Amino acid sequence: MKNSLYCFYFLIIALAIPLLTSCEKKEKRSIAVYKVTKSGATRESAEKLIKLLPINEALLKDGRFIDSNGRIAIIDTKRHFSVPTKILSNEKNDEDGQAVEAEALDIERLKTTKTIALKVAQETFLGALKKSGLLPAEGGAHTKNNWLKVVDKKGNIVSNTAINTRVTFDICIGEFPVEGPGAKVSASFLGDGTISQLKHANRSLSKGEMVTLLNSDKVKERCKEMYNRSAPNGGYQELNIKTRLFYYSPPLSQKGVHTLIPYYECTGSATFGKQRISLLQRSIPATDDKKYVPAITLKISLNGNEVVATAKIEGGSPPYQICWSSPSIGAKEGDTKLKYTLARRNKEMHEVLSLEVIDNNGVFVQASQIVKFDQTALPILLDFPSIKVGGVTDYGTENSVYNEFGGLEQGFKDQMNADGVVRRFSWRGLAAWEQDFKEPEDSKWIDNTDITFYVGHGNVGYFTFEDNTHDDSKLDNNDATGDWGDKDIEWLALYSCQVMGKGDDGQEPFRNWKQEFDGLHLLLGFHTNAQVSNQFSGKFASNMLSSNMTVCCAWFDAIDDHQPSDREGVVMGVLRASDFAWNYNDHFHGKGSVGPDIRGSNIGFAWYVSGP
Repeated sequence: MKNSLYCFYFLIIALAIPLLTSCEKKEKRSIAVYKVTKSGATRESAEKLIKLLPINEALLKDGRFIDSNGRIAIIDTKRHFSVPTKILSNEKNDEDGQAVEAEALDIERLKTTKTIALKVAQETFLGALKKSGLLPAEGGAHTKNNWLKVVDKKGNIVSNTAINTRVTFDICIGEFPVEGPGAKVSASFLGDGTISQLKHANRSLSKGEMVTLLNSDKVKERCKEMYNRSAPNGGYQELNIKTRLFYYSPPLSQKGVHTLIPYYECTGSATFGKQRISLLQRSIPATDDKKYVPAITLKISLNGNEVVATAKIEGGSPPYQICWSSPSIGAKEGDTKLKYTLARRNKEMHEVLSLEVIDNNGVFVQASQIVKFDQTALPILLDFPSIKVGGVTDYGTENSVYNEFGGLEQGFKDQMNADGVVRRFSWRGLAAWEQDFKEPEDSKWIDNTDITFYVGHGNVGYFTFEDNTHDDSKLDNNDATGDWGDKDIEWLALYSCQVMGKGDDGQEPFRNWKQEFDGLHLLLGFHTNAQVSNQFSGKFASNMLSSNMTVCCAWFDAIDDHQPSDREGVVMGVLRASDFAWNYNDHFHGKGSVGPDIRGSNIGFAWYVSGP
């Protein structure tokens, strides 16, 4: 009898297992939007918070720690990410006639650098947030140290020092993270327990109505379509897509935001030229509900050399911010109609025209089409460098992704232009060439600037170009040996995934890029993937030009504001063999001290720091 019962129970359980598995796999069909009930902090709560935290009073004396939108932001530009240094005697001016102020890493003081305990930092920050009424309703904190690593020429670590303690509160709605510049709560503590950086941007929310959620197959299909439109000639092979749900919170400065909607982050990887590349991460709305998400219908016609484009925009929350972009025109704000003349650098046969729309609620959508043309009848892009003049500060940009991300470098250009920095070039799409980064051509392009900002795909030890007619379309760590900085360039910023990450064998980033340093001061990039954000480059530039930040801090602060909290940047440089001179505290020209060029046999050790 017992055996019969056991068999009966076993049969019931066996029949139930497929039903349970089926339920677990059932895909979510709807998801809530969240209404904004309050945006930002009040001055009263902000004042209470800063009184509860160990902050240098000099940073608070002008009362600018909170803006009119309720965003709290404090940064000690002299101490944030600070490392022990000693001043060396001034050296002769650089190749542009700019003053050089040499500093050296103070090795002995570095050995005694201390940080406060992770637990102490977390308890201090969260306690102050709670007492001031500014602790977000949902989420949790994570705490870490930022590290300065010194390595030898082979990439072996000779010193690894924690330089601060950072606490970040990751805001959530239920099981999903809330991300974006309107959802940033963090603080960095120095070794003496004082705070060098504080940010608080948050919105109070209440659950709204349910909307239909895009199914996973449709999401992956849309992600693939986006990536394939910007694929190089021949397309990607083995294109793999992963997706992740989150809620996007626009900047608090966007006054019309009334509802947060869910998005999918698209993470793509693909094989191109026998190499595996990580594609810049995209985000798309997780619903097509026109009540919340604008829909774009894009029509493009070609009349000789002239492109005529018309967009129909419906849904969401008007009015709309509209930005067109293509390799021929860069990024251009406008309305629903556009006319422009095609232009080329060499033998391009097509380009991508993109339209990005942001509605009054901060919801962003994008549409694009490929424009094919006969290149033989087109004018040449007028982006050739002007004659080099001593003392002139200058920049260049290279956007290598068919201009699917045309806005990614536009903010950088706008800020540089507004500050009077000379533009040497701005190549986009198929007009961005690998050879611009390598001898002998780099002396006309990136090494004819003080700073170049690159946008593109990549992976550990290399970054890519969609053009494959001017080299093999992949610049790896052996391609530009001794090229960077032997003429002019001080700073090279790579907005690309994992280029400065560790390889499968755990090698440190400097082992990948040491060969390229020959006067280059700083190489900036990402250890992790990077997410597409049109505000990133403008924030990086304005930090350098308007906020008195070092180039290093400017990069990390832009990552802090415009990347998810798990993304990590890297800044790398070299140390002079004779006296440990370095460029860690470089400012952009005219904004503060700049260190010396360090070349060839003068290079002793190297360093890098990660953040935020």
